[in-house]
Amino acid sequence: MNATMLFPRIKTLSLSILAAALAAASYPNCAFSQSRVTGYQTVGRDIAVNSAIDILVYPGRASAIDFSSTDEALAYVLIADPSKIVFSTDAQLASGLAKTVFLRPIQALNFPGATTATITNLSIKTVDSKGKQRLYNFNIVPTNKEPEHLGIRIAPVTPRMSPTVNVVGLTH
Repeated sequence: MNATMLFPRIKTLSLSILAAALAAASYPNCAFSQSRVTGYQTVGRDIAVNSAIDILVYPGRASAIDFSSTDEALAYVLIADPSKIVFSTDAQLASGLAKTVFLRPIQALNFPGATTATITNLSIKTVDSKGKQRLYNFNIVPTNKEPEHLGIRIAPVTPRMSPTVNVVGLTH
């Protein structure tokens, strides 16, 4: 390849690199915010059932509540104040296969007669393979800070083994 043919390719490559560098400098938060997200916050099922867990929602992002690590399927989902948050699931609730709820903030809507809250709650009812139902409550907390997690993963309760003591009877 002669120098005449090589120069346009080098020039195009240089311009592409320059454009990428300018884009990264123009939007520094976009370029680096993804790398700071550290995965899911894991919450044990026993804690999640007995307390309201905060889940942060960020503008333009979806936050997940994932039950895939459990044998539970979503049966019902309720957002107390739906004026600023919408949800979707990874499968239809009626199918018995839904395992994850995705929350997305929206611009506020006005529902005549409805009340609103800055921090609303989300209730999720699940059913496990044996038919046992559980009710989880979450506080949906809107925030503009940089995301720390992708969402919440509910982990199954691991039964703790009680120490056993074998007593050997003494015969006299």
